[in-house]
Amino acid sequence: MKSEPVIVDLHAASAEHLASWELFVDELEQKILPFYLQHELRFDRYGVHGRMHICRSVMMAEWMARFYRARTQAVIDFFAVRVAVAFHDSGRQANGVDLWESDSASNCVRYVIEAVGASDYAHGVGALIEKKNKSADPLKKIVQDADVLEIMRPCCGHVGLTGFRREFLSFGGPNDFTAREVLGIAAATGGSRSGGLAMDSTDRTAKSFLTDSPAYMRDLLKHLEKQRLKFPLLSELLPHVSPEGVH
Repeated sequence: MKSEPVIVDLHAASAEHLASWELFVDELEQKILPFYLQHELRFDRYGVHGRMHICRSVMMAEWMARFYRARTQAVIDFFAVRVAVAFHDSGRQANGVDLWESDSASNCVRYVIEAVGASDYAHGVGALIEKKNKSADPLKKIVQDADVLEIMRPCCGHVGLTGFRREFLSFGGPNDFTAREVLGIAAATGGSRSGGLAMDSTDRTAKSFLTDSPAYMRDLLKHLEKQRLKFPLLSELLPHVSPEGVH
């Protein structure tokens, strides 16, 4: 099944949020990814919950947020989604079962208070990270599912889509969209390497040159730009990249 209708619907949402996305990429690189570099240096040498995981999760969340914005009446707080996804593993002290969600949420709250100075709002953004309280809020669905989708990788022992438990996926569920739209999402995200939505983290060439990059996310976007046909959904959504950076 072709995914072009999905992409067409997303063009307006992409244009509308392009400026804020570019600003967020700067914030991500300067203030958030350093948490994950420390993870890689201390306990996560293979980057299971490192910078690649976070950057990929952020991109998937952005795609889903723009889909909701384009296809539903849901009010999407892009700042909240981006920041919550970016901080969701920041408090980890080891891989495995996440025992540090509250620490990650606290990191997120501090960042939001510094950024916008609103304590109640900041705690609401931080709450998007914690899984203990289920919610129909589309923001929480996006934050939780971006992590779930990103981790469905052969290198993580989940055998990719073969081991993916679709019944636990909130995004694109029967209460969100029509049957036709759900099929469109499945076609867009269900093929080889997630049908162009996800970049395969077993791409060792990308990982090796990114390891020492001072501009990790922007270099990842450049890598994506060079493979537009392989990753059609993300490359249509995310900014084009020139040698000087995102524009």
